[in-house]
This record gives sequence, C-alpha cells and structure tokens, in this order.
Amino acid sequence: DGIAPDALESLNTVVAELYKSKGITTKTNFSKLKPEDYPNFDDLYEITKNKLAKSKDSYESGNLKTVLNYITKFATGGRNAGLWNGPSSITSNENFVLFSFQSLLANRNKQIATAQMLLVFKYLNNEIIKNREFNEKYRPGIDDEGTRKRKLIVVVDEAHLFMNPKYPIALDFMFDMAKRIRKYYGMQIIITQNIRDFMGSDDMIRQSSAIIAASQYSLIFSLSPTDVTELVKLYKNAGEINATEQDRIATAGRGDCFLITGPMSRTQVHIQADADLRSLFDKDFAATNSNVSFIEEETEENAQENADENYSKLLDESDEQESESSEQK
Repeated sequence: DGIAPDALESLNTVVAELYKSKGITTKTNFSKLKPEDYPNFDDLYEITKNKLAKSKDSYESGNLKTVLNYITKFATGGRNAGLWNGPSSITSNENFVLFSFQSLLANRNKQIATAQMLLVFKYLNNEIIKNREFNEKYRPGIDDEGTRKRKLIVVVDEAHLFMNPKYPIALDFMFDMAKRIRKYYGMQIIITQNIRDFMGSDDMIRQSSAIIAASQYSLIFSLSPTDVTELVKLYKNAGEINATEQDRIATAGRGDCFLITGPMSRTQVHIQADADLRSLFDKDFAATNSNVSFIEEETEENAQENADENYSKLLDESDEQESESSEQK
C-alpha cells in the first residue's frame, strides 16, 4: 500500500537536494526562517520532473516516475493540495490554540487522518520542547511550586474518538506525553465520555492503563453501570475502584464526581460553577442575575489585541531577564 522502498530512497534524495537548493542545510538557523522560506510540493514536483528528464539510468528513471506519481496528488491540482501544498499557517504566538479533527475523522480517510495527526502531534511535541528551553533560558533556578515558570497544557477532548486501532499514532502520543510532559513544565488533560473505547486490544489496554497510572489526578463523573465495569478494569493497576466507590460513581448527581489524587487518596466532591463563570456560557442566566456582570463576546479584533498585548508583555519580560543575565556576566 505504501511507496516502494527504492522509490522512497529516491524521494529522500530529491528532498535533500530540494532543501539544499533553497539554502537550507543542517547548519541553518531555523529560528530565523519564515514559513514561506521552506519548499512546498510544487517545488518538489518541479525538481523531481527535471531530475527525471535528465536521468539516463532506467532504474533511477523508474523510481523517479513512481515518486512523481505520488507527488502529483499533493502539488497544485492534486486532490491533497488543499491540505499540504503551501506554507504553514500555524503560529504559536497565542495563549490558546485549537486543533479540530471533527471533519478529518468524519471523512474516514485513514491515510489522510494519520498524516495530519502526525503533523499536529509533531508540532505539539516541538512546542513542548521549546517551552522547556524557554524556561531554562529565561526562568531558571527555582523549583516548580514557587516559580514563574511558563506552563503548557495539552487538552485532548473527546479522547475516545482517538481510541481507534486505525489511528494508533494518537494513543502513542498520549502515552508518550503522560510519561514525560511534566518534565517539560507541561500538563496533559484527557477527557472522554466513552470509557469503553479505552478497552480495545491488549496493547490499547496496556497503554490506556499506563496513561491512567501516570495521571496525577482523576475526576470521574457519573457513569452507567456498564461503563463502571469497564472503569474497574482500567483502574485495576492504578489503585482499583472498590464496590462502595463504584456505587457512588454510578449514582452521582450533576456536578458530583469521584476525585483520585493518589492510590490511597480519593474522595467524593461536588463541583459548582460560580455565577461569573456560568454567565460566560449561559446568557439567560446572566440576564436574570443582575449582580453578575455579563460581557458580550469580544470581537475578533479585541481578542487579537488582548492576545498580542499578553504576548508582547511575555517577550518584554524575557528580554529584560536576558539583558540582566548578560549584564551579570
């Protein structure tokens, strides 16, 4: 189903030549490059076509023809050009970035979904690494609890949608993050309402259980008796869920949840949104509670201004700290 190994090797060679033609090598300072400085699939198509036209070796020509057939799908006019043929439009200057996989998963194209997931997860992984480098350079020294370390949070909502044998890369990412994200001053939050989807193959159960075991906190809201049975299996190696706790989970009311903070530290809690928080999501509530100051949704312009202001403050703080560090040296 994939490209032949020999053709893949030819593709690797062409890609290396393409980057070199753009002046991008292993010695390049990538922090100074803009998205437009990188080659795209049209560039790859042209260099492959030219290389094929000049080739006099039948073996090489055969591999290049295979490569060209694959690239055609991604260059201008190809069915995948809209997704990947062009500079990246993602920036990390915002405090909140949302990646929606809804239409991608609804399309049910396994190869496209897997490739797009790989790109997103690679982007997130790079951001996590850069976050640690930022803290080590600009905010070193103090331990996590009493520090101004910049934190990064990765939230996976509707996580059960990714618990699919067709997309093992998603579970692999969550499994890897669960083990190491705290070392990078980060946090991973996994949210699901279908616990049964975590109980698939033996390998899925092993990874899901490991994610649970690595979680510092678990908040379990009301579940059906069937889902409670699956929950017990999932927590078998993470402190277990006894009969009394199972009953509390199955009969929990709105806002009630079972909180686990350690193998022997667990309790029942009730969570209630205060008036100000509730007003953000419920205009009718805000309108009938005069003591709550409800603000209409920000315009995109105001939201952007606030985000830019926050980011500018962060950069100013970083520059000041770097300047102070240089003066001390």
